[in-house]
Amino acid sequence: MRLARRLTWTIIAGMCLILLAEALVRMRRNAEVFEDDMRRDHVLIGQSVGRAIAEAPRVSTWQETLDRIAQTLEHNDLIRIRRVDAIPAEGSGARDGRFYSYVPLPSDSPVGGFIEVSESLNAERHYVRASALRTFGVTVTLAVIAAVFSALLGFRMIGFPVRELAEKARRVGAGELGPPLMLAQRDELGDLAREMNLMCDRLAAAHARIASESQARIATLEALRHSDRLATVGKLASGIAHEMGTPLNVILARGKMIAEGEGTSEELADYGRIVVEQADRLTRIIRQLLDFARGRTPSHAALASTAKASVDLRKLAQSMCLMLAPLAGKQGVSLSVAEGRTEAVTLANQSLMEQALANLVINAVQASARGGAVSIVVGAERAMPPADVGRPEATYLTLAVRDQGTGIAPGDLPRIFEPFFTTKEVGEGTGLGLSVAHGIVREHGGWISVESQPGRGSCFTIFLPASQSA
Repeated sequence: MRLARRLTWTIIAGMCLILLAEALVRMRRNAEVFEDDMRRDHVLIGQSVGRAIAEAPRVSTWQETLDRIAQTLEHNDLIRIRRVDAIPAEGSGARDGRFYSYVPLPSDSPVGGFIEVSESLNAERHYVRASALRTFGVTVTLAVIAAVFSALLGFRMIGFPVRELAEKARRVGAGELGPPLMLAQRDELGDLAREMNLMCDRLAAAHARIASESQARIATLEALRHSDRLATVGKLASGIAHEMGTPLNVILARGKMIAEGEGTSEELADYGRIVVEQADRLTRIIRQLLDFARGRTPSHAALASTAKASVDLRKLAQSMCLMLAPLAGKQGVSLSVAEGRTEAVTLANQSLMEQALANLVINAVQASARGGAVSIVVGAERAMPPADVGRPEATYLTLAVRDQGTGIAPGDLPRIFEPFFTTKEVGEGTGLGLSVAHGIVREHGGWISVESQPGRGSCFTIFLPASQSA
C-alpha cells in the first residue's frame, strides 16, 4: 500500500506544480497585457489632451482646458492627468501603487512638455487576486479529484497486487509453495505473479526430487555401513571362534563328567556351576557380536533426534577393547584403553559410534606387526574444527587410536577417507572402513584428524562436541 500512496501523492504533487506554474505564467502574462492596455489608453488620452491644448488660441485657454479635463476626472481617482516640463528619472511604469505614462505635447502647442497620465493599479491587483483565488480553487478541486481516482486506481492496480505478491513471497519463504497466486491483471504485476507461480512449481518439483535423492542416498549410505559392519564381523569371526573354543571345551568336559556321574554330589554341583559360567560367557560373546552385526540403521531424521543419547566414550572404548581383543590376540597385538579422562559424555548414536571406533581399531591392529600395541586414549582438547564442519573453536572430547604399525605414506594421507581407497593387499580390505567412520563422525558434528609417520605408526583422533544440540 505504501507504493500506491506514494504514487497518489506523486501524481497530486506533480499536477499541483503544473497548475501553479501555469497559473503564475498566466497571471504574469495577464499583468503584462493589462499594463499594455493601460499604456495604449494613456497614449490616447495624452494625445487627445495635447490636441485640445494645441487648438487653444492663447495660453489662458489651454490652461483652462487642462483644468476642465482634470475637474472632469476629479471624482474618478483611477486616472489623473497633468502637464510636466520633463519626464522624471523613474520614467514610465508602475510606482507608488499607480502606473505612469508620458505623452509629449504636439509641436504646434502653445506650450511644451509632456502630459503625465497615471492610473491606479488597484484594478490590476483585484484582478490578480481574483485569478489567484480561482486558480487555487481549481487546483484544490482537481487535486481532490485526482487523489480519489489515483487512490482507487493505485490501490486496485498496484496496492492490492503488491500486497498479494508480498504475502505469496512470505509463504514461499516459510516453505508453503501452494496454492498458486491468481491475479487477473495483464500487466507487469500479473506477469510477476505468473512467474512466481512457475517458480513455486519448479521448487516443488526440485524439493520432491531432492527428497527422493536424499532417501536413496540415506539408503545407500546405510547399506554401505551395514556391509562394512558385516565385513568387520567377518574379520572378528576367527578370533571369536578361538575365544569360544576354550569355554566350549570346558563345558564339554564338565558335561561328560556330569553325564557319567563322576565325582561326589558336591563336585557335580561345582561342575554344573562351571558349565553355567562358561555358557554365560559364550552368551555374552555371541550377544555382543550379534548386537554389533545387527546395529540400528536409523533414518536421517532419527539420527538427528531420537536415535541419539548420552554416550560415555570411555565405556564405549572399554567395550570395543573387550570385543576386539580376540582379533588383536590372534594378530599378536595387545589392545588396551589408556589411563586418562575418567568421564567423557557426548550426545551420539551408540551403535554408529561403535562402528566408527571399531573400524579405526581394526585398521590399527591390521597395521601393527606381531608384538605391537594398540591403545585407545579418551581425553579432551581445545581445537579449531576444519572449515567445512562449521563450528567455533572450543574444547572437544577426543577418542585417539594409536598404533605402532607401518604408518601411512604422505602421498596417501589426503585420500584415506575416500570410499574404496585402501593401501592394503587385495582381499584384505574394502576401502570403506575409514570412509564410513568419517561420515559417522561428521554426522555427529565432529571430525577425524590423522597423524602418521612411516615406519613409526599412526594416530587417528575422533573429535566430538561435549554436548550437542544438532
